[in-house]
Amino acid sequence: SQQNLRSHPLISGKKEVKTQCIVQDHSRTMWIGTESGLVSYNGIAYHLFLEKEGLAHPSVTALFESADSTLWIGHGNGRITLYKEGVFSPFPFQDTLNKNRITSFISDSQKNIWIGTYGSGAYKYDGKSLVKYTTENGLGDDYVYTLSEAAPGSIWMGTDAGITVLNENAKSEKEKFSRITTKNGLPDNIVQIISKDKTGKIWITMRDSGFCNYDITAQKIIRPGLK
Repeated sequence: SQQNLRSHPLISGKKEVKTQCIVQDHSRTMWIGTESGLVSYNGIAYHLFLEKEGLAHPSVTALFESADSTLWIGHGNGRITLYKEGVFSPFPFQDTLNKNRITSFISDSQKNIWIGTYGSGAYKYDGKSLVKYTTENGLGDDYVYTLSEAAPGSIWMGTDAGITVLNENAKSEKEKFSRITTKNGLPDNIVQIISKDKTGKIWITMRDSGFCNYDITAQKIIRPGLK
């Protein structure tokens, strides 16, 4: 069938713009994060936001809209900007964050916001305080590409050293962290995307070994098409 593709020139005067992330908000506005600013597109017009409009940094590396319609904007310098009702504001714990690139956001079943970084591990924000997870307190690697809640209280973090599973419902600190790596059948330890579908299946994309999924009940890796 015929496909209609349209090229969108995001930033006037720039022939090449590196697009780093994209998300659609509750009003169906598209937000595109680039290395040269944040672009909004409502289906008719584009608008470019830069530091003078309130961004913490022009390089936008992660985007996420939380349940309260706040747009979370992660930057290449480790900063976070919040956008709600037309107003940009800095993340309350801005100075607590390290300077490593923000890679991902998710909201869990308890409405905590999780923040992944490229080199500083992951953070959990409950609206009042910030908790940091690194290799020093259970994380398999500090380079976190992706985050997903596989089940209530079970946060999966894709890193350069496989998947770290954080079980917040664990009875002891020893049981709180577990890992899924090539030793458990994972084809590649560099995990860049973890996504849970509507059936509950966990899909895992790796840098060099394509994709696979994880059967939580059987606790094993399944590679589609392979027996």
